Amino acid sequence: MASSKEKKQRAGSSDLVLTPGGWRKGSRTVKVEPGQHVEVKDGHLCVLDTATGTVVVDLGEVKPNE
Repeated sequence: MASSKEKKQRAGSSDLVLTPGGWRKGSRTVKVEPGQHVEVKDGHLCVLDTATGTVVVDLGEVKPNE
């Protein structure tokens, strides 16, 4: 497991963000706040407000694998 120092070095050396899936480029991530969730709605990947179902962010069309 990486130490705090190693994490800071990795994050400070480039635009990296620690996600549940590991280190990712910050430009390729989106923050999901408490009370929000991610789902596919009408063919688009969206961040929704869980209580109301309102789309907070539309992340774009989801294209099926061919």
